[in-house]
Amino acid sequence: MQTIHIYDALRYVIGVRTISSSRKLFQIVFAKDGSLFVTFPYYQSGHGRVGLIHLNPTMTYPSSLIVGDNFPVTTHYVKYSHHPAGRAHFSLTGKVTSTVGKQAVPLYDANGHVFTVMLQGVDFFGEASPQDKGNPARGIVTFPFESAPVEGIKFLGMLYPERFLGQRVISVADTPWTKVVAPNGSVRPGILLNTPLVKDGQRYFLLLSAERMPTICAQREVFINLIGGFDPPDVALDHDKQTSCLMLIYPSFADLEELVRTFGTIDLVGPSPSSV
Repeated sequence: MQTIHIYDALRYVIGVRTISSSRKLFQIVFAKDGSLFVTFPYYQSGHGRVGLIHLNPTMTYPSSLIVGDNFPVTTHYVKYSHHPAGRAHFSLTGKVTSTVGKQAVPLYDANGHVFTVMLQGVDFFGEASPQDKGNPARGIVTFPFESAPVEGIKFLGMLYPERFLGQRVISVADTPWTKVVAPNGSVRPGILLNTPLVKDGQRYFLLLSAERMPTICAQREVFINLIGGFDPPDVALDHDKQTSCLMLIYPSFADLEELVRTFGTIDLVGPSPSSV
């Protein structure tokens, strides 16, 4: 029986270390009630779009997704929220409406994939400083990618009750760092993060892993993408059923006024287009 070690903090700063620098990329926060939040405070340039993606049973995979009329614009860097009862949406108090959302899988029933973050252009994100030390209030999680410059990175957030962890990870010494074995046999680094979620005496932990990707979007130096708000596994993994998920894309450098006229906006207040 292997011993599982967990990293425990109130919020987690997720970053990477490359041969050139150490960068902070995004944050993961769990509220006291177990709500999950993902935020992007370390790159703030340009406006973005958020929306709901529908995946039809007839779709073949892999497939390119076209962002359409249901993707309004925002000049703010919103947070992704997923609450224990299953409500998932994009929000930012006092700045945007939270109308872009859906009823997703309740967190206690997730038992697997809850979000994906894909990033490119890490050297444009906030640089870590010597003062960025982990503590119980603010954990620092830095994935090492030292062998070569990173073109793109994909982070997978998987939520599991503790009874399933031993089937998913290989412990690395006496640390919360793990090796995650994918279905195709590939191995990627991961870390186990504590959450306040508890049900029927079972604690829940977030397994966050990272892997290198080729260039995600050749037209942009920087690309931020989050996908979350999945349906329960019996729907999301059944290709005979329609399913949906939420998506966030930053930055967009298309004309802001034209985007707002065409697709609308979720902003309650925001800077003028000239200041973005």
